[in-house]
Amino acid sequence: MLLSAFTLTYGVAQLPVGWLLNRVKTQVFVFMGISGVGITGLLIGFSGSFYLLIIAQIIMGIMGSGYHPTAVYFLSTVVDHSFKGRAKYCFSLFLLFR
Repeated sequence: MLLSAFTLTYGVAQLPVGWLLNRVKTQVFVFMGISGVGITGLLIGFSGSFYLLIIAQIIMGIMGSGYHPTAVYFLSTVVDHSFKGRAKYCFSLFLLFR
């Protein structure tokens, strides 16, 4: 149930991120994602009940959902056109072994 709270929230919350990326700076998403996951990680560590743990997992899913779409958007705007496929492959490979 804990893994589902994070995974489902993480997946569903990624849907509006693509739309929001066109309206908000990329740095805002990266900052909010990294700091939000870090803070909720501390909350998970100090949670005293199962319900607080579930709420923290849901918040972590929401905060972390902006990372992957933001990184792919960043790669597509920064990397040269001839290297985009290789850059996205390396990024996906990194996520696989993290």
